[in-house]
Amino acid sequence: MKRHALAIVAAIALSIGAAGAQATDRGASAQKIFNWCLKLDTGSPSECGCVAGFYAAATEEDEFDLIAEIITFLDQDGQVADPEGLRTALFAEKAAQAMSDARFDEIMVNFAAFGELGVEADAVCLPVERAAGNEQTAQ
Repeated sequence: MKRHALAIVAAIALSIGAAGAQATDRGASAQKIFNWCLKLDTGSPSECGCVAGFYAAATEEDEFDLIAEIITFLDQDGQVADPEGLRTALFAEKAAQAMSDARFDEIMVNFAAFGELGVEADAVCLPVERAAGNEQTAQ
């Protein structure tokens, strides 16, 4: 996933504010992220698998599930296509996980640091992309 996309989402998510977490299926969230990534002009199976796995490993399960909801609202340029839809989806996921307001706020604050995490993801996933012979699609 492109790091600027998550930085944009962080700005929107922080503006949402607050409105016992119960984890959902991490595999389903990874599949959402993988499928979204494949739709990007630069998305390849090797890069997208790496990205989904990287974020799954680098985040808590409830945080990862929120990311999987967020990415469905990003366009090719990492811009939020439907801010109100994003807001609705985030609160629906919060409710589905029975997430406390405090935990939700903590995750939204953590999203502000996702630009840095994106740099780390690129450092790991771009060499994977190149090793798979897809350097022409890697950014």
